[in-house]
Amino acid sequence: RWGIHLGMAAGAVLVLGLLGPSMVREACRCAVKGQLAVEWLFLTGAVAALGASLLATFTGRGAVYYEVVAVLMTVHAAGKAMTAAARARVIEESGRMESGFAEAFRVRADGSIERVPVKEIVVGDRVRVAVGGGIPVDGVVESGVALVEETALTGEALPTVRRPGDGVLAGGMAVVGVLEVRATVEGRSRGLDRLLGSLRESRATVEETVMWGRTQRLAGWFLPLVLGVAVVTFGVWMGRETWDVALYRALSVVLVACPCALGLAAPLALWSALSVLATRGVVLRRATAVEELARVTHVCVDKTGTLTDAAPGLADFTSRDEGAARSRWLGWMAEIERCSGHPYARAFSGVPTPVGFESRSVRWVPGEGVEAEVRDEGCGWSRVRVGRAEWVGGEAHWGLRSEGADALVAMSVEGERVGLAALRERAIPGWEAVVERWRALGCGVEVLSGDRLERLEAFGSGGAVVLRGGMRPEMKAERIRQIREAGGVVVFVGDGVNDGPALVAADVGLAVGSGVALAQAVADGTVPSERLGRVADAVEISRRTLSSIRGSFVFAALYNGLGMVLAAAGVLHPVVAALLMTVSSTVVAWRSVRGPLLMCEEGTAGSWEGWLLAACVVLQIPVGMFLGAADPVRAGAMAAVLLTMAAWMVVSRQRSDEARMVAGMLGTGNLAMLIGWWVDAGWGPVMREGVCLCCRSHAYFEAGGRIPWMWVGMLAG
Repeated sequence: RWGIHLGMAAGAVLVLGLLGPSMVREACRCAVKGQLAVEWLFLTGAVAALGASLLATFTGRGAVYYEVVAVLMTVHAAGKAMTAAARARVIEESGRMESGFAEAFRVRADGSIERVPVKEIVVGDRVRVAVGGGIPVDGVVESGVALVEETALTGEALPTVRRPGDGVLAGGMAVVGVLEVRATVEGRSRGLDRLLGSLRESRATVEETVMWGRTQRLAGWFLPLVLGVAVVTFGVWMGRETWDVALYRALSVVLVACPCALGLAAPLALWSALSVLATRGVVLRRATAVEELARVTHVCVDKTGTLTDAAPGLADFTSRDEGAARSRWLGWMAEIERCSGHPYARAFSGVPTPVGFESRSVRWVPGEGVEAEVRDEGCGWSRVRVGRAEWVGGEAHWGLRSEGADALVAMSVEGERVGLAALRERAIPGWEAVVERWRALGCGVEVLSGDRLERLEAFGSGGAVVLRGGMRPEMKAERIRQIREAGGVVVFVGDGVNDGPALVAADVGLAVGSGVALAQAVADGTVPSERLGRVADAVEISRRTLSSIRGSFVFAALYNGLGMVLAAAGVLHPVVAALLMTVSSTVVAWRSVRGPLLMCEEGTAGSWEGWLLAACVVLQIPVGMFLGAADPVRAGAMAAVLLTMAAWMVVSRQRSDEARMVAGMLGTGNLAMLIGWWVDAGWGPVMREGVCLCCRSHAYFEAGGRIPWMWVGMLAG
């Protein structure tokens, strides 16, 4: 006894020593401010459990609760670790992006280049930006022409040409071409730095506000009630019995009201919801996001990279010729774009290479296009241009459908235009169905984009969606704050750095999985690209989870309230109190975990499957009673178990591959096995005079060997 007790005590003290100090510091910090927090609930339960256990160990009377200490400490530490990890990732990603634009190549007065920290850049300094390099300053192009990609900053769908006199932003990329930029702001005052700084500060503020409000409400009424009842119980029993009896009665009150139901069951429900959401590709980084998703009233979505594919698509291609010649010109255009490394090349990814194609002397002309010499097995070397229609030359469109095109790419061979392609952003499939699901959940839908309003018209869904174009990052965040101030709860879905303020400003920010790393870091979670319907799944699962938690809290309050009264009256022994606490926590945990799992899976079978499986389970009752020659007690127990199982088959909505396999084994598989067992026993009971005849009779399935019929039935079923 001493060995077991001291070993458990050492384990509890070890966990308390490792995880307790931070909890004590947080509790003391709250006490100094005159506030109560969940830490006090955990500490009270842990101290009461440890005190009661030590008393029981050294007096030889009563039960021990050392494991309660470990459970409470671990649950609290796990929640803190999740929050800390998310915050650390934001800081890490912010620092990584800052470091990528932390240095600049400054041009001296004599034309030489020096590498300096960007913080040394002052207004008027000239900075050289190489091909494929990042733009480190906010400024104006002094010389050079380049294709600049600022999608992550501005929301513009495609790279745009920047010429002398055009403005550029720190954080952009010179995809093709070399630029010389004159800084218009100091290197310490870039818009990029302000954006990253606001993201770090806002994320920390949001996290504290959400968590702090919940701890205040939870601990404000529960802890004083429990402690008050325990103190009164100790005082009353001290006047009637010895001190150790009074202490046990008071500890019984604390233990039966242990915050496991609040501190363990609720996190279990949230973590279960997080797990179910993760199987659908929605990965949330904080459990509190589940609660906010359950209350969502508005869904706001970025356009570029969220509602559209990051790469442009080939909308149409027309040529001077038809048939094989048309295929040749399209192939030539695609190959020249690929050779140049131009971002538009992604639009031609599915175009096959012409047989025998060769190219040489490929030259990119800044702001215009690509020039090269080309041949294939059908002709000799020809001078070809691919790029802006004005530069390529010619006027023919040959019936090109260019409505809504984001760019036109022309091609000429020996100065004569032979082909014209229209490129357009590719919208994700099923956008209208996604909008219908969101609206069915009672959510208003808005598209907030930095792109022009006329390019958003395809996402209006017949007026069901509010379209807002030309919105800068701070404008998106301001719009979300307006909705929240009006009482709405907002989930925002975006993919770029320019979406960062909106992701932080929203109650729940979800970054598209294919978006930039910083957007994913500051967001509360990620959603798969082109699967925005998963956001509706997340809302439904979260609402079911919160409903389950509320019901569990009502049950726990009534159950533990009755237990506290009985413990104070001396009816409950501490052992019974601990059992009641365990039963209460188990039931609440089961209810909490069950809620998210009831969410219907994609491809769920019809309700007939559940009823069929339930019928197979019910049929096992008479068959099993006959085969086992069961007495009334065993028959009743078996019937209770099987009827419970049958009810699960009917009401359960989960039909994942694993769940379907288990249900099939318990339903059709078990019933067919019992029938095979019956055949093996010679069509009589398998239990005869206390002997089991399973697999021992002469009745075998002979094909391929002597196989018992119960095996055949089980596998077939």
